[in-house]
Amino acid sequence: MIVFADILSALITVGVTIVLLRTGWTFREMGQAFSAAFNETTDREGLKTADVFFATTGNYLSLSAAFSILISVIIRGSFKTQGVLKELP
Repeated sequence: MIVFADILSALITVGVTIVLLRTGWTFREMGQAFSAAFNETTDREGLKTADVFFATTGNYLSLSAAFSILISVIIRGSFKTQGVLKELP
């Protein structure tokens, strides 16, 4: 069984997501959102902020994953037309 591991797509997905998250939150606020889930003394407002952060993270991940799939298809197609890849599954 041949598995195609596309490291570039994974890096694009993670990188674009972090850049998009950084436009709305500081790294400290991101850390607070993660710690809010494990801290029993977090108030209601902190939990709401964490909820918005994680909902936004999911949306950004979906967007950047779709973008990286598109880039991967374009790169893979250009390799095929240039003769770099002989057979594609």
